[in-house]
Amino acid sequence: MTFALDHVRRKKRARPEDDLHIAVARTLDRLMPPEVFWFHCPNGGTRNVIEAVQFKRRGVKPGIPDLLFIYRGNLNGIELKSDKGKLSDSQRHTQFLMRAAGCRIETARSENEVYELLKAFGIPLRGRIAA
Repeated sequence: MTFALDHVRRKKRARPEDDLHIAVARTLDRLMPPEVFWFHCPNGGTRNVIEAVQFKRRGVKPGIPDLLFIYRGNLNGIELKSDKGKLSDSQRHTQFLMRAAGCRIETARSENEVYELLKAFGIPLRGRIAA
């Protein structure tokens, strides 16, 4: 019985998108200047029916980009995806609506892509991503 439990504990699911999120967040904590407000929008995950209904009633929208950046009154977003990850229908629809409202929204698959998108958005950084 102990062997079975040890085996379960050692078995780690591959979660490349989670690993990317964590790496990007650590980098942003280091590089983002104080005049840029950024945050991760924790819309994902599994919810029970009651929580899902309450979230919807409170205005939570599906498909919001993972990372949101506010700089000089502009909202920019980056959806993080693993190499094989694809945008969901709700993510595509929300990106369309946010772009129509004047936001810049893009998808990145690496820390370097996040860095390049932030530069393209005109968001200043305090350094570069370590190679």
